[in-house]
Amino acid sequence: MISTAPNKAANTERPRAINEPHLLRRFVRANQIARSSRTQAPLIDISVATWWRWVKSSRAPQPKRLSPGTTVWDLNEVIDFIKKCNGAAKC
Repeated sequence: MISTAPNKAANTERPRAINEPHLLRRFVRANQIARSSRTQAPLIDISVATWWRWVKSSRAPQPKRLSPGTTVWDLNEVIDFIKKCNGAAKC
């Protein structure tokens, strides 16, 4: 028997974030930003301990807490920080 009822799953409307890419944000963790034993290719050539010191002293972007054991940074903020550092004599 074939149903003639409208299929709710066939809704072609896209979520708002996909239609507005500036709403999409990518987050990275400290070991993805700085050098650690698990990092394949860090974004900046400093140790994770140095990264945390810079965060504590407000030199680096402030993190967002996703849960008690998960701290992340907005990738765009980190990239802007790295660009600013590369142009400066001292970060």
